[in-house]
Amino acid sequence: MSTTLREPPLKEHAVISLERTPATQTDHPWRRFARHYLEMAVVMGIGMFAAASVFMVVLNLAVEGDVTWEQALLDYPAHALLVVAIGMSVPMIPWMRHRRHSRKSAYEMAAVMGILAIPFICLALFEVVKGAQCSVYCALGFVAMFVLMLIRREEYVSHRQLAITSPRR
Repeated sequence: MSTTLREPPLKEHAVISLERTPATQTDHPWRRFARHYLEMAVVMGIGMFAAASVFMVVLNLAVEGDVTWEQALLDYPAHALLVVAIGMSVPMIPWMRHRRHSRKSAYEMAAVMGILAIPFICLALFEVVKGAQCSVYCALGFVAMFVLMLIRREEYVSHRQLAITSPRR
């Protein structure tokens, strides 16, 4: 009596599904929404910190002094706000593309951050307020991102990966 291993029969009409399986209880749509929001907040925070650090190095080289961030907010408010807005927006685009959002969505989110900076820059340039008001701008930036995500919530709570179901734009 010989013992041989039999291979399981092959299914001739096997179909591979490109959609993810239905969400489990731990992968609730609103958890995905919250996770994405937190990811974006971290990416924006890292971008702001990196941009502000580079700005401070360049500023201190340019003015040959020892300027602190607080002084820069008072003496160079428009520059500081512009740096923070760029620092929030630039890393957001590749991160959103990495998370398989469309270019339109990524640019739209970055544009919101840039557009929101304009009134703050104007207030600082016309000396309506003293300094850059960066903390208010940053707080409103995170609120604006949350509101835009709520408006486009289907994109942020979807069960399917966008890159599989539709081509990247």
